[in-house]
Amino acid sequence: MFDLPEALGLVDAHTQPGEPYTLVYSRPVSGDPNGELLGALSTRDGLTLVQSLAGMDVYRGERAR
Repeated sequence: MFDLPEALGLVDAHTQPGEPYTLVYSRPVSGDPNGELLGALSTRDGLTLVQSLAGMDVYRGERAR
């Protein structure tokens, strides 16, 4: 089951405030069925799509300060 606070915590555990990061996003239907993680990171960290590949999208963001 998807848990937004847990998913955001994983991003936070691997980045520092103000640090840029890359997110490889795959299997959205089973992992994030309502797009909550992408929405939250887009709002909080300015996540933007960099490239779409077969079965995955690559995003870049900057961890909120």
